[in-house]
Amino acid sequence: MISLSKVALIVGLMAAPLLGAAQSSVLVWQDEFEGTGLPDNTKWGYDVGGDGWGNNELQYYTGSDTNNARLHNGKLIIEAHKESYLGKDYTSARLVTRNKGDWKYGRVEVRAKVPAGTGTWPAVWMLPTDWEYGGWPASGEIDIMEYVGYDPNIVHQTVHTQAYNHLNGTEQTSSTTLATAEEEFHIYAIEWSEDKIDFFVDGVLRFTFENEGTWQKWPFDKRFHLLLNVAIGGNWGGVQGVDDSIFPVQMEVDYVRVYQAPGHFEITGETYIQPNAEQVEFSISNVIEGEFEWSVPADAEIVSGQGTNTISVNWGNTEGDVAVELTVNDETYNYSKSVQLLTVPVGEEYVMDHFDDQSIENISYSNNDLNSFAFSEENSELKVSYQIADPGLWPKFIVDFENPIDLSGHQSMQVRLKTYNNSGSVRMRVDLMDKQGRQTNANPVFEIEPVGDGEYHDYHYNFAGNWAAGAPNFGETVNRQMIQKAVVYLNYGFYGIDNASDSLWIDFIKMNSEPLAYGELNREMKITVSPNPATSYFTIPKTDQKVDRVRILDMTGRVVKETYYNTNRVTIGDLPQGVYMVLLFDENNILKYRTKLIKSNY
Repeated sequence: MISLSKVALIVGLMAAPLLGAAQSSVLVWQDEFEGTGLPDNTKWGYDVGGDGWGNNELQYYTGSDTNNARLHNGKLIIEAHKESYLGKDYTSARLVTRNKGDWKYGRVEVRAKVPAGTGTWPAVWMLPTDWEYGGWPASGEIDIMEYVGYDPNIVHQTVHTQAYNHLNGTEQTSSTTLATAEEEFHIYAIEWSEDKIDFFVDGVLRFTFENEGTWQKWPFDKRFHLLLNVAIGGNWGGVQGVDDSIFPVQMEVDYVRVYQAPGHFEITGETYIQPNAEQVEFSISNVIEGEFEWSVPADAEIVSGQGTNTISVNWGNTEGDVAVELTVNDETYNYSKSVQLLTVPVGEEYVMDHFDDQSIENISYSNNDLNSFAFSEENSELKVSYQIADPGLWPKFIVDFENPIDLSGHQSMQVRLKTYNNSGSVRMRVDLMDKQGRQTNANPVFEIEPVGDGEYHDYHYNFAGNWAAGAPNFGETVNRQMIQKAVVYLNYGFYGIDNASDSLWIDFIKMNSEPLAYGELNREMKITVSPNPATSYFTIPKTDQKVDRVRILDMTGRVVKETYYNTNRVTIGDLPQGVYMVLLFDENNILKYRTKLIKSNY
């Protein structure tokens, strides 16, 4: 039960106008730390470990250990000890609200008393929950209060971003002299809106960080969670060493309260879900004393949580809105979230686009003075014509699917196309792009150098293990459960041909649940011949596949030479100078290997 003094303080805060963006706010999250034992596990988790946390800290953070984190006399006690534990000389605790209390905008307020002593480094701070702009510092950090024991009576409030951080000495920070920080409780707070973050100490505005309009300077349009901890030593806290005579030391926290303006509330949960998905969770900021009334589409069912800020839903087969009506202080607010269905392929094959609907509205491209595309449908096939002056601009067109597609069970792509390739420029590449805009552009990629005989051929590529994203999302992985687009490059990049025009016809783009061997044109099929360029002959390395014949095509797709593979040496002195494609087939005329060859006269 909350103490009478705390009740009076809450009533006073709710009655008094809050500063800045919080003037119309309501209490959405709180912990008054009443009771005994461990902190409330519905509100707090722990970061556990002793790896130094990027700051060369000396402590081991424990989890669910009353020696380091407990409730006592209406306070949260975070206590650091001098003791050997799992290779560290100190223990402490780092409490987090991650996925238990996550907010975008609002007032976050903590009443706390910090420990004294050289080597201590207590903090009240916030980190991004989803790290959508990348690792630290790209996704941001908000330090509501930091204190280093070797520099007593000074509290620090700081913002870190990609552009502003302590690694390059550009962090945005403020320091406040507070003579009783170690002896008395003080209120540390931020008020955070889409325009700025205001920092307060005991209700006095100390520092304002404004939104400058780019994610590198302002990544604070995503949800963040709260952290409370006492570090020992480290790059900052340990500048003057650690005084071992001070232990144990405590940071005491009287309360944590979070207020938000109802106008900033958003329903969180999956935007795209599978038909008939079960136990799908939707949530909105909790409001103390608020009343919640949820609604879902007619063929969906709320299985739990009606009347609370979080519901669990068994979905149906239609798209629609999840909505909630919130009533608080005799005011009513309404919120909704549109939920769309994922396309989930059934069976071994799934045609992503067969171009037989007499519509090309789902195809986008950027024509300009140097490169242009034209599209038409002919006999349920897509005809693509292009004029490309500058391949260095990476000309492309994009096929946008009606709904995101879950390709977790279908990872082999099959493209059926034909071309005469009269220009020798029909070189194609297909990337898959997820709903977040990441595409499969990290090597290896699906490249097609099609046969130019005017006949349809199937080209295959196995995406299994090849979902890595390249620029600008290096190190990330494409979400194969939410594929939204196919990006098709033509006559592109370094090997593209200037001032070229040509056409090709695409019958379909299809995904298969299993990799297909026939006609598979992928990175593993390529061979390396030598010498290349060659003048009179080239040699072919031994292969793992049985090869029956060698076929050489010019860049129009015309067969200019064919010989049996009874030796690994092929003469080409009779061929004109130029670029050729070398194809190796087995006795069943199935293509096994390919490579590009340059014939030189020098």
